[in-house]
Amino acid sequence: MAISKFGKRRESWTIAGVCALLVLFCAQAFGAESVRDELVRRQQDTGLAFVWLDRDGFAKAIDFATGSFTSPKNISGSEFAPIDFDLGMFGPWRIDYCWSHDRQNIFGVQSTTDSRALVVVNRRSKEVRTVASKLSYPHVAPQCWSRDDRQLVYEVAGQIDIFDTASGTSHLLIGGTQPSWSPDGAWISFLDHGSYYAIRPDGKDRKKLFHKGGAKSPLYWSPDCRFVVYVKQLGMLETKVIDDEVYGLRVRRLADGDDERFSGSYGNDAHGILVLHYVWITNADLVDASAASPAASEHP
Repeated sequence: MAISKFGKRRESWTIAGVCALLVLFCAQAFGAESVRDELVRRQQDTGLAFVWLDRDGFAKAIDFATGSFTSPKNISGSEFAPIDFDLGMFGPWRIDYCWSHDRQNIFGVQSTTDSRALVVVNRRSKEVRTVASKLSYPHVAPQCWSRDDRQLVYEVAGQIDIFDTASGTSHLLIGGTQPSWSPDGAWISFLDHGSYYAIRPDGKDRKKLFHKGGAKSPLYWSPDCRFVVYVKQLGMLETKVIDDEVYGLRVRRLADGDDERFSGSYGNDAHGILVLHYVWITNADLVDASAASPAASEHP
C-alpha cells in the first residue's frame, strides 16, 4: 500500500518524538541532573538568578528550588537601569529598551501619543540618536546589542533588522519576531510561527532550536548561553482556567532540551508577564539569603 508524503512525514515526526522521550527517560533513569536541579545548584553556588521588575517597580525573581516567584531583598533596580539615568524619556511603559554591555548606551522605543521611534541614548551626555522614526509596532528585547556593542538587533512589523552604529545604517536580517542576541555574540534567536530559531549575525547557518506552541516572548539567554527563558501562554488542560488567559515562564536547557515551567500568571497580571523587562544576573548576595542585603551590583 502506498504511503503519502504526509504519512511519511507524520511517521518521522512520531519517531522523533518517541526518541526524544526515550532520551529524557534514560537521562532521568540514570540520574542525570534535570534543568531544575542544575539551576537550583547554580543559584546556591553562584547566585545565578532570573529577575525582573513588576509593574509597581519591585524586583522579582524565580526561586528555582520551589518554582515560585519571590521578592528578594538583595536585588535592586540597578540591574535594569543605572541610578543616574531616567527611563522616563521612553514613555509611560518603559519596556522596550536594552543596555549596551558597557552600560554607556541604551537603545529603545521612544513612545509618544501618536508616534514611535527607535533611539540610542548616551548615558553620560544624554545625546539622542534616532535609528528610525514613525514606526508601526517596533520591538526591542533586553538582549539586543552585539558583544562588541557596535550593532543592534530589533524588530519592526515582523521583520528583523540590524543597525550598525558606525555607519548609521540598518539592513534586513530575516523575517520573524522577538529577536535576541546571545551573550557570546554568536547567534541571534527569533520566533517564527511557534518555533524558535537561531541565525548568525551575518545571516548564515539558520537553525531551529525548538517548537513551543503558545510561545510569546524573546529568548532570554543565560550569561553562558546554556539556558533560555521564555513566556508561554498556557492551555486550559495545564491551568484548569477556562475564561482567562494564563502565562508561565519556562526555562530550557539548550544542550538536551530539558524544559521546566515555573509559576504562571493570570487575571490582571496575565498581560503584565508578557511586557515585563527581564534579565539574568549573577549576584553573590543570593548565595546566602540570610546575610545582610547590600545593594546589588550595577554591572550584572
